[in-house]
Amino acid sequence: MKTKNKVTTAFIVSFALLFTIVGMSIYITKREAKKVSVEVAAGATAVESVDEINDLYLAVAQTNLDATTETSDADVQAKGLIKQETGISIKEENAQLDAEEDLTQELALDDETVHSAVSESVEEIITSTLSVSEPAFTFNKVLPKVNEFLNIRSKADSNAEVVGKLYKDSYAVILERGNEWTKIKSGSVEGYVSNEYLYFDDQAVTVAKSLDAFQAIVTAGSVNVRTKPTTESDVLSKATSGTKFTHVPEMDHEEWVAVLYDKDGKLAYISKEFVETKFTLKTAVSIEEEEKAKKEAKKAEEAKKEAATKALAEAKKHKPKTTNRAAITVSDEEIMLLATVVAMEAGGESYEGQLAVANVVINRMLDGYWGKTIKSVVYAPGQFSGANSGRIEKFAKRVTESNKRAAIEALAGNNNIGDYMYFRMKNTADYSSYKKYYVLGCHCFYSR
Repeated sequence: MKTKNKVTTAFIVSFALLFTIVGMSIYITKREAKKVSVEVAAGATAVESVDEINDLYLAVAQTNLDATTETSDADVQAKGLIKQETGISIKEENAQLDAEEDLTQELALDDETVHSAVSESVEEIITSTLSVSEPAFTFNKVLPKVNEFLNIRSKADSNAEVVGKLYKDSYAVILERGNEWTKIKSGSVEGYVSNEYLYFDDQAVTVAKSLDAFQAIVTAGSVNVRTKPTTESDVLSKATSGTKFTHVPEMDHEEWVAVLYDKDGKLAYISKEFVETKFTLKTAVSIEEEEKAKKEAKKAEEAKKEAATKALAEAKKHKPKTTNRAAITVSDEEIMLLATVVAMEAGGESYEGQLAVANVVINRMLDGYWGKTIKSVVYAPGQFSGANSGRIEKFAKRVTESNKRAAIEALAGNNNIGDYMYFRMKNTADYSSYKKYYVLGCHCFYSR
Protein backbone atom coordinates (compact mmCIF):
# COMPACT_ATOMS: atom_id res chain seq x y z
CA MET A 1 0.00 0.00 0.00
CA LYS A 2 1.23 3.50 -0.76
CA THR A 3 2.41 5.81 2.07
CA LYS A 4 -0.32 8.30 1.21
CA ASN A 5 -2.99 5.66 1.71
CA LYS A 6 -1.55 4.71 5.11
CA VAL A 7 -1.63 8.34 6.35
CA THR A 8 -5.17 8.87 5.12
CA THR A 9 -6.32 5.69 6.81
CA ALA A 10 -4.76 6.70 10.15
CA PHE A 11 -6.57 10.06 10.12
CA ILE A 12 -9.90 8.53 9.20
CA VAL A 13 -9.70 5.86 11.90
CA SER A 14 -8.78 8.48 14.54
CA PHE A 15 -11.67 10.80 13.70
CA ALA A 16 -14.07 7.87 13.37
CA LEU A 17 -13.28 6.82 16.93
CA LEU A 18 -13.60 10.42 18.14
CA PHE A 19 -17.00 10.81 16.52
CA THR A 20 -18.27 7.52 17.95
CA ILE A 21 -17.34 8.64 21.51
CA VAL A 22 -19.00 12.04 21.05
CA GLY A 23 -22.13 10.47 19.53
CA MET A 24 -22.50 8.10 22.47
CA SER A 25 -22.28 10.97 24.98
CA ILE A 26 -25.05 13.02 23.33
CA TYR A 27 -28.63 12.18 24.17
CA ILE A 28 -30.73 13.03 21.12
CA THR A 29 -34.27 13.86 22.17
CA LYS A 30 -35.88 15.05 18.96
CA ARG A 31 -36.41 13.18 15.68
CA GLU A 32 -35.34 16.25 13.67
CA ALA A 33 -31.87 16.03 15.27
CA LYS A 34 -31.81 12.30 14.53
CA LYS A 35 -32.51 12.96 10.81
CA VAL A 36 -29.68 15.47 10.63
CA SER A 37 -27.27 12.92 12.11
CA VAL A 38 -28.36 10.16 9.69
CA GLU A 39 -28.01 12.45 6.67
CA VAL A 40 -24.52 13.48 7.68
CA ALA A 41 -23.51 9.90 8.43
CA ALA A 42 -24.86 8.69 5.09
CA GLY A 43 -23.01 11.45 3.25
CA ALA A 44 -19.74 10.72 5.02
CA THR A 45 -18.71 8.12 2.46
CA ALA A 46 -18.55 10.86 -0.18
CA VAL A 47 -16.24 13.07 1.89
CA GLU A 48 -12.70 12.89 0.65
CA SER A 49 -10.67 15.00 3.12
CA VAL A 50 -10.07 14.42 6.82
CA ASP A 51 -10.74 18.12 7.59
CA GLU A 52 -14.21 17.93 6.01
CA ILE A 53 -15.09 14.83 8.05
CA ASN A 54 -13.90 16.54 11.26
CA ASP A 55 -15.95 19.68 10.54
CA LEU A 56 -19.07 17.66 9.85
CA TYR A 57 -18.73 15.54 12.99
CA LEU A 58 -18.30 18.70 15.17
CA ALA A 59 -21.29 20.36 13.49
CA VAL A 60 -23.49 17.35 14.22
CA ALA A 61 -22.41 17.25 17.85
CA GLN A 62 -23.09 20.97 18.34
CA THR A 63 -26.49 20.70 16.64
CA ASN A 64 -27.51 17.84 18.88
CA LEU A 65 -26.46 19.71 22.05
CA ASP A 66 -28.30 22.89 21.02
CA ALA A 67 -31.40 20.96 20.13
CA THR A 68 -31.35 19.12 23.45
CA THR A 69 -31.01 22.33 25.50
CA GLU A 70 -33.67 24.23 23.58
CA THR A 71 -36.09 21.32 23.74
CA SER A 72 -35.64 20.86 27.49
CA ASP A 73 -36.31 24.56 28.23
CA ALA A 74 -39.31 24.69 25.93
CA ASP A 75 -40.82 21.57 27.46
CA VAL A 76 -40.58 22.98 31.01
CA GLN A 77 -42.23 26.25 30.02
CA ALA A 78 -44.95 24.51 28.02
CA LYS A 79 -45.83 22.20 30.88
CA GLY A 80 -46.30 25.15 33.26
CA LEU A 81 -48.59 26.97 30.87
CA ILE A 82 -50.71 23.88 30.19
CA LYS A 83 -51.24 23.30 33.92
CA GLN A 84 -52.29 26.89 34.47
CA GLU A 85 -54.63 27.12 31.53
CA THR A 86 -56.33 23.73 31.65
CA GLY A 87 -56.22 22.82 35.31
CA ILE A 88 -55.00 19.27 34.67
CA SER A 89 -55.51 16.93 37.59
CA ILE A 90 -52.74 15.00 39.31
CA LYS A 91 -54.03 11.73 37.82
CA GLU A 92 -54.06 13.17 34.34
CA GLU A 93 -50.59 14.59 34.85
CA ASN A 94 -49.27 11.18 35.93
CA ALA A 95 -50.77 9.58 32.86
CA GLN A 96 -49.12 12.21 30.71
CA LEU A 97 -45.79 11.60 32.43
CA ASP A 98 -46.12 7.88 31.70
CA ALA A 99 -46.76 8.63 28.03
CA GLU A 100 -43.75 10.93 27.87
CA GLU A 101 -41.59 8.26 29.50
CA ASP A 102 -42.68 5.77 26.78
CA LEU A 103 -41.83 8.36 24.13
CA THR A 104 -38.45 8.94 25.74
CA GLN A 105 -37.67 5.19 25.62
CA GLU A 106 -38.75 5.08 21.98
CA LEU A 107 -36.49 7.99 21.13
CA ALA A 108 -33.63 6.30 23.01
CA LEU A 109 -34.07 3.23 20.81
CA ASP A 110 -34.11 5.48 17.75
CA ASP A 111 -30.89 7.07 18.98
CA GLU A 112 -29.28 3.64 19.13
CA THR A 113 -30.35 3.09 15.51
CA VAL A 114 -28.82 6.44 14.53
CA HIS A 115 -25.59 5.54 16.33
CA SER A 116 -25.54 2.18 14.54
CA ALA A 117 -26.01 3.89 11.18
CA VAL A 118 -23.18 6.30 11.94
CA SER A 119 -20.90 3.45 13.03
CA GLU A 120 -21.71 1.48 9.89
CA SER A 121 -20.98 4.52 7.70
CA VAL A 122 -17.64 5.07 9.42
CA GLU A 123 -16.81 1.38 9.00
CA GLU A 124 -17.60 1.65 5.29
CA ILE A 125 -15.24 4.63 4.97
CA ILE A 126 -12.45 2.76 6.74
CA THR A 127 -12.99 -0.45 4.77
CA SER A 128 -13.14 1.45 1.49
CA THR A 129 -9.93 3.32 2.29
CA LEU A 130 -8.06 0.23 3.46
CA SER A 131 -8.98 -1.57 0.25
CA VAL A 132 -7.14 1.00 -1.87
CA SER A 133 -4.05 -1.15 -2.51
CA GLU A 134 -2.43 -3.26 -5.18
CA PRO A 135 -4.97 -5.40 -7.12
CA ALA A 136 -4.98 -9.06 -6.07
CA PHE A 137 -3.21 -11.53 -8.37
CA THR A 138 -5.66 -13.52 -10.47
CA PHE A 139 -4.69 -16.50 -12.63
CA ASN A 140 -7.02 -16.73 -15.63
CA LYS A 141 -5.51 -19.91 -17.01
CA VAL A 142 -6.22 -23.62 -16.59
CA LEU A 143 -4.00 -26.69 -16.93
CA PRO A 144 -5.21 -30.16 -17.92
CA LYS A 145 -5.40 -32.81 -15.20
CA VAL A 146 -4.54 -35.71 -17.56
CA ASN A 147 -1.77 -38.17 -18.42
CA GLU A 148 -1.87 -37.57 -22.17
CA PHE A 149 -4.42 -35.07 -23.52
CA LEU A 150 -7.85 -33.53 -22.89
CA ASN A 151 -10.43 -33.22 -25.68
CA ILE A 152 -11.67 -29.72 -26.49
CA ARG A 153 -15.26 -29.85 -27.76
CA SER A 154 -17.39 -27.51 -29.86
CA LYS A 155 -20.12 -27.41 -27.18
CA ALA A 156 -20.44 -28.04 -23.44
CA ASP A 157 -21.45 -31.63 -24.10
CA SER A 158 -19.44 -34.86 -23.89
CA ASN A 159 -20.98 -35.95 -27.20
CA ALA A 160 -20.08 -32.74 -29.04
CA GLU A 161 -17.49 -32.64 -31.82
CA VAL A 162 -13.82 -32.67 -30.78
CA VAL A 163 -12.18 -29.55 -32.22
CA GLY A 164 -8.77 -29.83 -30.56
CA LYS A 165 -6.59 -31.43 -27.90
CA LEU A 166 -5.05 -29.88 -24.80
CA TYR A 167 -1.99 -32.01 -24.06
CA LYS A 168 -0.43 -32.65 -20.66
CA ASP A 169 1.69 -29.73 -19.36
CA SER A 170 0.05 -27.23 -21.73
CA TYR A 171 -2.42 -24.46 -20.81
CA ALA A 172 -5.53 -22.56 -21.89
CA VAL A 173 -7.02 -19.14 -21.12
CA ILE A 174 -10.44 -19.06 -19.43
CA LEU A 175 -13.17 -17.33 -21.45
CA GLU A 176 -16.24 -18.44 -19.48
CA ARG A 177 -16.18 -20.57 -16.34
CA GLY A 178 -19.21 -22.73 -15.62
CA ASN A 179 -20.12 -25.29 -12.98
CA GLU A 180 -19.37 -28.33 -15.15
CA TRP A 181 -17.77 -26.97 -18.35
CA THR A 182 -15.39 -24.10 -19.04
CA LYS A 183 -15.01 -22.27 -22.33
CA ILE A 184 -11.33 -21.83 -23.13
CA LYS A 185 -8.96 -20.57 -25.80
CA SER A 186 -5.57 -22.15 -26.38
CA GLY A 187 -3.47 -21.46 -29.44
CA SER A 188 -5.84 -21.45 -32.41
CA VAL A 189 -8.42 -23.61 -30.61
CA GLU A 190 -11.54 -22.29 -28.87
CA GLY A 191 -14.07 -24.59 -27.25
CA TYR A 192 -15.27 -26.33 -24.10
CA VAL A 193 -13.51 -28.66 -21.65
CA SER A 194 -14.85 -30.56 -18.65
CA ASN A 195 -14.03 -29.00 -15.27
CA GLU A 196 -13.42 -32.50 -13.91
CA TYR A 197 -10.13 -32.64 -15.79
CA LEU A 198 -8.83 -29.12 -15.10
CA TYR A 199 -6.60 -27.43 -12.55
CA PHE A 200 -7.97 -24.00 -11.54
CA ASP A 201 -6.72 -21.03 -9.49
CA ASP A 202 -4.12 -21.91 -6.82
CA GLN A 203 -3.84 -25.52 -7.99
CA ALA A 204 -3.12 -24.37 -11.54
CA VAL A 205 -0.49 -21.90 -10.29
CA THR A 206 1.19 -24.63 -8.22
CA VAL A 207 1.36 -27.02 -11.18
CA ALA A 208 2.60 -24.24 -13.49
CA LYS A 209 5.35 -23.35 -11.02
CA SER A 210 6.43 -27.00 -10.82
CA LEU A 211 6.92 -26.84 -14.61
CA ASP A 212 8.91 -23.58 -14.32
CA ALA A 213 6.29 -21.87 -16.51
CA PHE A 214 6.70 -18.36 -15.07
CA GLN A 215 9.84 -16.69 -16.40
CA ALA A 216 11.25 -13.17 -16.44
CA ILE A 217 13.96 -12.34 -18.97
CA VAL A 218 16.13 -9.23 -18.73
CA THR A 219 15.95 -7.12 -21.91
CA ALA A 220 18.31 -4.27 -20.97
CA GLY A 221 22.08 -4.35 -21.25
CA SER A 222 22.46 -4.19 -17.48
CA VAL A 223 19.77 -3.74 -14.84
CA ASN A 224 19.69 -3.52 -11.04
CA VAL A 225 18.14 -6.37 -9.07
CA ARG A 226 16.78 -4.85 -5.85
CA THR A 227 15.61 -6.07 -2.45
CA LYS A 228 12.34 -4.09 -2.58
CA PRO A 229 10.10 -2.55 -5.27
CA THR A 230 11.63 0.91 -5.00
CA THR A 231 14.67 2.68 -6.40
CA GLU A 232 15.70 3.56 -2.83
CA SER A 233 16.16 -0.11 -1.85
CA ASP A 234 19.46 -1.99 -1.81
CA VAL A 235 20.89 -3.46 -5.03
CA LEU A 236 21.56 -7.19 -4.77
CA SER A 237 23.37 -7.40 -8.11
CA LYS A 238 23.24 -6.39 -11.76
CA ALA A 239 21.69 -8.68 -14.39
CA THR A 240 22.68 -8.55 -18.05
CA SER A 241 20.50 -8.93 -21.13
CA GLY A 242 19.14 -12.44 -21.59
CA THR A 243 19.43 -13.42 -17.92
CA LYS A 244 16.46 -15.58 -16.90
CA PHE A 245 14.73 -15.55 -13.53
CA THR A 246 11.74 -17.41 -12.14
CA HIS A 247 8.86 -14.93 -12.11
CA VAL A 248 6.66 -14.67 -8.99
CA PRO A 249 3.61 -12.87 -10.47
CA GLU A 250 1.54 -12.75 -7.28
CA MET A 251 4.25 -10.57 -5.70
CA ASP A 252 4.54 -8.01 -8.54
CA HIS A 253 4.18 -4.41 -7.36
CA GLU A 254 3.04 -1.61 -9.67
CA GLU A 255 6.01 -1.03 -12.00
CA TRP A 256 8.14 -3.81 -10.52
CA VAL A 257 8.42 -7.50 -11.40
CA ALA A 258 9.05 -9.94 -8.55
CA VAL A 259 11.57 -12.74 -9.19
CA LEU A 260 13.33 -15.49 -7.28
CA TYR A 261 16.87 -14.31 -6.72
CA ASP A 262 18.46 -17.59 -5.62
CA LYS A 263 17.75 -21.28 -4.95
CA ASP A 264 16.81 -20.46 -1.35
CA GLY A 265 13.74 -18.57 -2.58
CA LYS A 266 14.98 -15.04 -1.85
CA LEU A 267 12.63 -12.50 -3.44
CA ALA A 268 13.96 -9.62 -5.52
CA TYR A 269 12.56 -6.95 -7.83
CA ILE A 270 13.39 -5.66 -11.32
CA SER A 271 11.81 -2.66 -13.02
CA LYS A 272 9.15 -3.71 -15.56
CA GLU A 273 10.77 -1.41 -18.07
CA PHE A 274 13.79 -3.69 -18.33
CA VAL A 275 12.31 -7.18 -18.16
CA GLU A 276 9.96 -9.35 -20.23
CA THR A 277 7.68 -11.85 -18.51
CA LYS A 278 6.71 -15.11 -20.24
CA PHE A 279 4.44 -18.08 -19.58
CA THR A 280 6.34 -20.89 -21.29
CA LEU A 281 3.85 -23.77 -21.47
CA LYS A 282 2.61 -24.96 -24.85
CA THR A 283 -0.91 -24.43 -26.20
CA ALA A 284 -3.50 -26.80 -27.63
CA VAL A 285 -3.52 -28.18 -31.17
CA SER A 286 -6.54 -28.29 -33.42
CA ILE A 287 -7.63 -31.50 -35.14
CA GLU A 288 -6.53 -29.97 -38.46
CA GLU A 289 -3.11 -29.08 -37.08
CA GLU A 290 -2.68 -32.59 -35.66
CA GLU A 291 -3.57 -34.21 -38.99
CA LYS A 292 -1.12 -31.93 -40.78
CA ALA A 293 1.62 -32.81 -38.26
CA LYS A 294 1.01 -36.54 -38.80
CA LYS A 295 1.31 -36.15 -42.57
CA GLU A 296 4.52 -34.16 -42.20
CA ALA A 297 5.97 -36.77 -39.82
CA LYS A 298 5.13 -39.55 -42.29
CA LYS A 299 6.68 -37.55 -45.10
CA ALA A 300 9.83 -36.99 -43.05
CA GLU A 301 10.09 -40.74 -42.28
CA GLU A 302 9.76 -41.57 -45.97
CA ALA A 303 12.42 -39.01 -46.82
CA LYS A 304 14.72 -40.59 -44.23
CA LYS A 305 14.30 -44.03 -45.78
CA GLU A 306 14.86 -42.63 -49.24
CA ALA A 307 18.04 -40.94 -48.06
CA ALA A 308 19.28 -44.24 -46.62
CA THR A 309 18.59 -45.97 -49.92
CA LYS A 310 20.46 -43.27 -51.80
CA ALA A 311 23.35 -43.51 -49.36
CA LEU A 312 23.62 -47.21 -50.06
CA ALA A 313 23.54 -46.54 -53.80
CA GLU A 314 26.27 -43.93 -53.39
CA ALA A 315 28.35 -46.44 -51.46
CA LYS A 316 28.26 -48.77 -54.46
CA LYS A 317 29.55 -46.00 -56.71
CA HIS A 318 32.53 -45.20 -54.50
CA LYS A 319 34.87 -47.82 -55.79
CA PRO A 320 38.28 -47.76 -54.09
CA LYS A 321 41.05 -46.54 -56.33
CA THR A 322 43.19 -49.23 -57.93
CA THR A 323 46.74 -48.90 -56.67
CA ASN A 324 50.01 -50.59 -57.37
CA ARG A 325 52.05 -51.75 -54.43
CA ALA A 326 55.28 -53.64 -54.20
CA ALA A 327 55.16 -57.18 -55.53
CA ILE A 328 55.16 -60.00 -53.01
CA THR A 329 57.12 -63.19 -53.71
CA VAL A 330 55.63 -66.46 -52.41
CA SER A 331 55.91 -70.15 -53.26
CA ASP A 332 53.89 -71.78 -56.01
CA GLU A 333 52.08 -73.69 -53.29
CA GLU A 334 50.87 -70.45 -51.64
CA ILE A 335 49.88 -69.02 -55.04
CA MET A 336 47.72 -72.07 -55.58
CA LEU A 337 46.25 -71.80 -52.04
CA LEU A 338 45.33 -68.14 -52.69
CA ALA A 339 43.69 -69.10 -56.01
CA THR A 340 41.72 -71.85 -54.21
CA VAL A 341 40.40 -69.30 -51.66
CA VAL A 342 39.33 -67.09 -54.56
CA ALA A 343 37.51 -70.04 -56.15
CA MET A 344 35.83 -70.93 -52.84
CA GLU A 345 34.74 -67.38 -51.88
CA ALA A 346 34.22 -65.68 -55.28
CA GLY A 347 34.05 -68.38 -57.91
CA GLY A 348 30.82 -67.01 -59.35
CA GLU A 349 31.84 -63.34 -59.17
CA SER A 350 33.28 -61.11 -61.87
CA TYR A 351 37.01 -60.88 -62.28
CA GLU A 352 36.94 -57.61 -60.27
CA GLY A 353 35.17 -59.47 -57.47
CA GLN A 354 37.75 -62.30 -57.58
CA LEU A 355 40.67 -59.84 -57.51
CA ALA A 356 39.08 -58.03 -54.54
CA VAL A 357 38.91 -61.27 -52.47
CA ALA A 358 42.55 -62.07 -53.30
CA ASN A 359 43.57 -58.56 -52.15
CA VAL A 360 41.72 -58.98 -48.83
CA VAL A 361 43.95 -62.00 -48.09
CA ILE A 362 47.06 -59.97 -49.08
CA ASN A 363 45.95 -57.01 -46.87
CA ARG A 364 45.60 -59.36 -43.90
CA MET A 365 49.00 -60.86 -44.48
CA LEU A 366 50.61 -57.43 -44.65
CA ASP A 367 48.79 -56.36 -41.46
CA GLY A 368 50.26 -59.35 -39.61
CA TYR A 369 47.42 -59.77 -37.09
CA TRP A 370 46.35 -63.14 -38.59
CA GLY A 371 49.87 -64.21 -39.55
CA LYS A 372 52.60 -63.26 -41.99
CA THR A 373 52.02 -65.92 -44.62
CA ILE A 374 49.10 -66.72 -46.91
CA LYS A 375 48.66 -70.11 -45.25
CA SER A 376 48.51 -68.64 -41.70
CA VAL A 377 45.97 -66.07 -42.83
CA VAL A 378 43.74 -68.60 -44.62
CA TYR A 379 43.75 -71.08 -41.73
CA ALA A 380 43.43 -68.50 -38.91
CA PRO A 381 40.73 -69.62 -36.43
CA GLY A 382 37.23 -68.34 -37.16
CA GLN A 383 38.14 -66.55 -40.39
CA PHE A 384 37.61 -68.54 -43.59
CA SER A 385 35.05 -71.17 -42.61
CA GLY A 386 35.78 -73.42 -45.59
CA ALA A 387 39.44 -73.70 -44.63
CA ASN A 388 38.69 -74.81 -41.07
CA SER A 389 35.94 -77.25 -42.13
CA GLY A 390 38.02 -78.96 -44.82
CA ARG A 391 35.76 -77.74 -47.61
CA ILE A 392 38.66 -75.84 -49.20
CA GLU A 393 40.23 -79.11 -50.45
CA LYS A 394 37.22 -79.72 -52.68
CA PHE A 395 37.74 -76.35 -54.40
CA ALA A 396 41.40 -77.16 -55.23
CA LYS A 397 40.14 -79.09 -58.23
CA ARG A 398 37.76 -76.27 -59.28
CA VAL A 399 40.31 -73.48 -59.61
CA THR A 400 39.94 -71.66 -62.94
CA GLU A 401 42.42 -69.62 -64.94
CA SER A 402 40.54 -66.51 -63.82
CA ASN A 403 41.07 -67.53 -60.20
CA LYS A 404 44.82 -68.06 -60.78
CA ARG A 405 45.13 -64.72 -62.61
CA ALA A 406 43.47 -62.87 -59.75
CA ALA A 407 45.85 -64.46 -57.24
CA ILE A 408 48.96 -63.69 -59.32
CA GLU A 409 47.93 -60.03 -60.03
CA ALA A 410 47.14 -59.39 -56.37
CA LEU A 411 50.60 -60.68 -55.38
CA ALA A 412 52.11 -58.52 -58.18
CA GLY A 413 50.69 -55.38 -56.52
CA ASN A 414 47.43 -54.78 -58.45
CA ASN A 415 45.08 -53.74 -55.60
CA ASN A 416 41.48 -52.87 -56.47
CA ILE A 417 39.98 -52.93 -52.93
CA GLY A 418 42.04 -50.40 -51.00
CA ASP A 419 42.70 -51.26 -47.33
CA TYR A 420 39.58 -53.39 -46.69
CA MET A 421 40.32 -56.56 -44.69
CA TYR A 422 36.76 -57.90 -44.26
CA PHE A 423 34.00 -59.02 -46.62
CA ARG A 424 30.71 -60.93 -46.41
CA MET A 425 27.58 -61.54 -48.45
CA LYS A 426 25.82 -58.19 -48.92
CA ASN A 427 22.40 -59.56 -47.92
CA THR A 428 23.71 -60.36 -44.42
CA ALA A 429 25.80 -57.20 -44.00
CA ASP A 430 25.14 -54.86 -41.04
CA TYR A 431 25.91 -51.60 -42.82
CA SER A 432 25.21 -49.34 -39.85
CA SER A 433 27.96 -51.00 -37.81
CA TYR A 434 30.71 -50.51 -40.39
CA LYS A 435 33.13 -47.63 -40.38
CA LYS A 436 33.07 -47.70 -44.17
CA TYR A 437 32.06 -50.22 -46.80
CA TYR A 438 31.93 -50.94 -50.51
CA VAL A 439 29.53 -53.24 -52.32
CA LEU A 440 30.96 -55.19 -55.22
CA GLY A 441 28.89 -57.93 -56.81
CA CYS A 442 27.42 -60.15 -54.09
CA HIS A 443 29.94 -59.06 -51.51
CA CYS A 444 30.21 -56.13 -49.09
CA PHE A 445 33.81 -55.18 -48.30
CA TYR A 446 34.12 -53.17 -45.11
CA SER A 447 36.28 -51.76 -42.33
CA ARG A 448 35.44 -51.86 -38.62
